[in-house]
Amino acid sequence: MATLGVAVFSVPGMKHVERRVQSVQWANDIVVQRIGEAVDPHRLRADWVLHLWGEEFIEGELQKELLALRARPLAESRPAYNIAVRSYVLGRWVDGSVWGPSPSRRLARQIRRWPPTWCSGWKVERAAPLSGTIRDDSTAELAFCVSQMNRIGSLWAEAPNGDVTSLGRTAVFSLGLFLRLVFRTGLL
Repeated sequence: MATLGVAVFSVPGMKHVERRVQSVQWANDIVVQRIGEAVDPHRLRADWVLHLWGEEFIEGELQKELLALRARPLAESRPAYNIAVRSYVLGRWVDGSVWGPSPSRRLARQIRRWPPTWCSGWKVERAAPLSGTIRDDSTAELAFCVSQMNRIGSLWAEAPNGDVTSLGRTAVFSLGLFLRLVFRTGLL
């Protein structure tokens, strides 16, 4: 039986690295490589190496494929596989990721060297595709930020009677409302 290791790359600010590492506990070996730290490609000892970023998640179908691949003799497998990556951006799924193209070579036999950069190391290369996908959650909070910006923008976009108002007018109106509330309640 072949072994499968997972190399998880992380950068400062990634919030879900530990949760992602826990999601691949079925792998024979896991290494978290923080970008900027000294690189030792020999830390991960496995016949197969899957490359993930700290905000990426293996979906169920891909996990089954990887476990089946691990159970096959190495001689019956190809040297590398491309895996599709999808991201949830502003309410819909799109192909690709903020970390690179889709599909890309994410599973290969052993590590001879770490790639110097994400783009140069993970170009779409000729390799057999797997049908499962990697889900990238890096943009999950983007929809919340955009909705908050829309809410703030709508404060001065249109008055209740349909007139367009300015930011200054809205601020003065809000301050006046606040002061009336303070005086009526007797706080001042």
